[in-house]
Amino acid sequence: MTVLDASVTISKVVYYPQTLDNPFKIKVVEHPTSRLSCASCVSPIDAKPQTMSAYLPNGFPEPAEIGAIEVKQYPQYRAVTYTHAGDVRQATGVAFNPLFEHISNNQIAMTTPVEARYTAIPGQIDVAPQVEVSFLYPAPNIAPSSVNSAVTVTDTPPMTVVSIGIQGAYTWESYEKNLQKLEDWLKEHPEYAIVGPPRRLFYNSPMTPEAIKISEVQIPIDISNK
Repeated sequence: MTVLDASVTISKVVYYPQTLDNPFKIKVVEHPTSRLSCASCVSPIDAKPQTMSAYLPNGFPEPAEIGAIEVKQYPQYRAVTYTHAGDVRQATGVAFNPLFEHISNNQIAMTTPVEARYTAIPGQIDVAPQVEVSFLYPAPNIAPSSVNSAVTVTDTPPMTVVSIGIQGAYTWESYEKNLQKLEDWLKEHPEYAIVGPPRRLFYNSPMTPEAIKISEVQIPIDISNK
């Protein structure tokens, strides 16, 4: 979290897509506990707020606005994680039962989003595709009473990501298309360096109609030393 002074913190910086009559605009969005006002606020076309299926973990920023590329900051968080090796398209479905069993047995509330980290990308030579799917704890200080051998409890330190907000079905094609948009954006912003594998954040349950589901594709970044 970038600190401006004792009373103000920034949770994300929003980069809206450029148009012929509207060059890149930036919106600074305040952290919920700060008193900073929104500066140069611009709403992207057709971006409508959607309903999430559960509450966010403590300190998490709101989902990215649809179609906007944002630099966002996340606090430390704890999660239960299932590692899936094989068809990446099946990862979240395979992971659901062991993850849900863990939070149910430990009486831990379900939160949103569900996280999927792609620790190896299909097409890489001699690397098996692998996905880490996580249910996030409501707070990082929650301690489970039991942990099944099929899952692990992981702590993730604070991170900065570049993210794009997405509305629509959770297809692999959508992931690839929006990951490419982030990679293209990073080529235009050499001040940032990639420091981790990409991930997806899924905000809605399977019962949500496909057309109004919201998600994000993100890449962990840091300030480049170049």
